[in-house]
Amino acid sequence: MEIKAVYFEKPGIENTEETLKLAKKRAEELGIKTIVVASTVGDTAVRAMDVFKGCKIIVVTHVTGMRQPDVQEFAEENKKIVEAKGGIVLTTTHALGGLSKAMRKKYDTFVLGEVIADALRIFGQGIKVVCEIAAMAADGWTGTHRRGYYRRRWQRAGRRHRRGDDAGQYPRLLRPQD
Repeated sequence: MEIKAVYFEKPGIENTEETLKLAKKRAEELGIKTIVVASTVGDTAVRAMDVFKGCKIIVVTHVTGMRQPDVQEFAEENKKIVEAKGGIVLTTTHALGGLSKAMRKKYDTFVLGEVIADALRIFGQGIKVVCEIAAMAADGWTGTHRRGYYRRRWQRAGRRHRRGDDAGQYPRLLRPQD
């Protein structure tokens, strides 16, 4: 297998368009239909909605209060655009921060989440972000957008199990095929 890697001379917003196009091409090659995008203020998210037309787009934002207390950096106007085009905007605690950062500040020590984040940064900040937003989207998707789905699945599976259907099998949670 041969995979093409593209490196940019400098980081920055000027690379966004090319990065999205390269990601779209690779997603098509692999048959990927669900795309997770990191976006701070929403400009990348809005552009991704056009580039990845026909795909399910989950946009992961910074947690509210990341830079300033009670301030959400993702512009409300951009959120409306993304949602109007069928995208999902997910704002949740950072998978590798949150509790770990709070523990570090209070007890002046490092916790597992921060150690993992620092290890991923060895490969580049982008690699850390990709791993973190994937975890955030997976956790937030089941907890926020499918609320009640799993509870109903457990209840139905439990009833079948008690009736003797699926004899000898424990109720299983199956992730829906979207």
